[in-house]
Amino acid sequence: MRKILRLFLAFPLLLLVLSKPAIAQERTVSGTVTSSEDGTPIPGVTVTNSKSGIRVQTNDAGYYSIAASTGQTLSYTFVGYVLQQQTVPATGMLNIKLVSTDNELENVVVTGYGQKRNKRELAYQTPTVSGEELSSTRRDNFLNSLAGRVPGLTVTSTSGLPGASATIMLRGATSIGGNNQPLFVVDGVPLDNGSMNQEDLIAASNTNAVGFANRNSDYTNRIADINPEDIEQVVILKGPEAAALYGSDGASGAIIITTKKGVSGKARISYDNSFRTDEVYRFPQIQTQFARGINGIYNPEAYSATYGFRYFGPEYAENAPQFDNLGNFFQNSFSQNHNLAIDAGNKDASYRFSVSYLNSKGVVENTGLKRMTFRLSAQTKLGEKMTMSSSWSYISSNNDKVPKGAGTYYNNLITYPRDIDASNYQNADGTRKVIKSGTNLAAEFDNPYWDVNKNKSNDETQRLTGNVNFSADPVKWLNLTTIIGIDHYVTEGFYMTHPQSRYGFATKGFLSTYEQNYNNLNGVARATFKKTFAKKFVNTLSTSFYIESSKRNVNSQRGEQFFEPDFISINNTAPLTQSAKLVRTEIRKIRAFANYTLGYNNILYITLSGIREGCFNTYIKVL
Repeated sequence: MRKILRLFLAFPLLLLVLSKPAIAQERTVSGTVTSSEDGTPIPGVTVTNSKSGIRVQTNDAGYYSIAASTGQTLSYTFVGYVLQQQTVPATGMLNIKLVSTDNELENVVVTGYGQKRNKRELAYQTPTVSGEELSSTRRDNFLNSLAGRVPGLTVTSTSGLPGASATIMLRGATSIGGNNQPLFVVDGVPLDNGSMNQEDLIAASNTNAVGFANRNSDYTNRIADINPEDIEQVVILKGPEAAALYGSDGASGAIIITTKKGVSGKARISYDNSFRTDEVYRFPQIQTQFARGINGIYNPEAYSATYGFRYFGPEYAENAPQFDNLGNFFQNSFSQNHNLAIDAGNKDASYRFSVSYLNSKGVVENTGLKRMTFRLSAQTKLGEKMTMSSSWSYISSNNDKVPKGAGTYYNNLITYPRDIDASNYQNADGTRKVIKSGTNLAAEFDNPYWDVNKNKSNDETQRLTGNVNFSADPVKWLNLTTIIGIDHYVTEGFYMTHPQSRYGFATKGFLSTYEQNYNNLNGVARATFKKTFAKKFVNTLSTSFYIESSKRNVNSQRGEQFFEPDFISINNTAPLTQSAKLVRTEIRKIRAFANYTLGYNNILYITLSGIREGCFNTYIKVL
């Protein structure tokens, strides 16, 4: 009996001894966390024991220590770096090198509705251009920087003057009468790239005066408001790929722009500037042998209403003075650009604020562009499974312009007589100097210097864009994202023709003023399901719902018969010649999108996409 009692008392002790090895497996794991780029320690990295939930952070030297058992998984997370997981070994320290998310951008692109995808998962090509490549060109309009960098992309600029618009097409035109330019999406929010339609303005009352059927003034395409220094990456989606994501909006392709965000660490201030001067040094060849006339007979009045003076007279005399009007007309331009950025952050939040100033003078007198850009972006964690990010930008631009097209300074400069100094374009009393005899000022094209100094045009734009992004991961295999965006701008401008100019003489002066008001409010809700089976089959299902409401109002006025020839105001025109016009356009869209991708062992992918949308347009014109 005593032996049985002794065995009974010894049994718990035996279990304690046998369980000792299992308890001994839990130990204190330590190590350092450094950057894979330069090996510097990273303080503030969160180290989490996935089994027990214990969490610690690295100190200033990147060192950490945490209780864990052999075989358990430790997660290392920090803002701006890729999540890394490691299994606890039986012995030894556990040193980690984190990879910056910047290095991952080469393999990850942003596609439809702000969703990030690995390039290997996509069934189509996604050419990418880094923001550094774009900003290094120092172009006023960053679209011109894309030329030659993307296959099948064509960029056409209307001129080399500041504020000139640029047309971009992917794989050629897709519509005869519609818009052939791609959709622009910035941080998941579509932005307007339109410009003023001159048919919304009021032409002169006389058909021999100013008409807006042919575009005689340039208007900046609005996507040029973006500061290239704020761009992180540009992804190009062509035709079918964009249409599968954005429906009719993406019929001509889509350009997805991701802006720069703040990174973790101490606050950093960066500043850069650039200065540029331009000189026109190549000119078209023009004849310098024959003077004005017809059939070899000198006639200073020989003139064509289509292209100006006729040069079929005798040869210039050897001692006859000739002026290089074409070479003397253009001036050396000067442009300056300044960029200041501040960014900082920690493991839970980060921000970036930037300001840019551009002042660009053109090679033609009275042309220039001034632009101020302010941008603020921030992101923060709202808990363990939810993040919030937002970015806002404000742009103020002022563009001085000159007339363009037929009958304006460049065409007149080429056909201007070489034996007359074109820079002498005014009489002593300030009136227009003409070459032909007579009092009908409409019978002769304007002197090019008169045209750029007396026929003026200007645009001022104030623009506000912004977005708010909520993202939640309620479970590991589900992500819920909502993006709300706004795009609003107001452009005020005028186009003025002097009473003594060719196209202003018939109406004794012409002035067109306008105000364009654009508002766009949009939102998208997205759910992404991602599950892996048998460690090789990856299933990804993404569903999105998009809604948009945009309004564009153009209020224009026209006035003629100036009281004071050089004063620009609608009140300086005769009341009976004044007229007003309102053009209102409203578009509402709704769209549902779904995409399913099945991947096998990161080698083979099958993708299915579907989209359904509805659109309602309203166009109202009131005279």
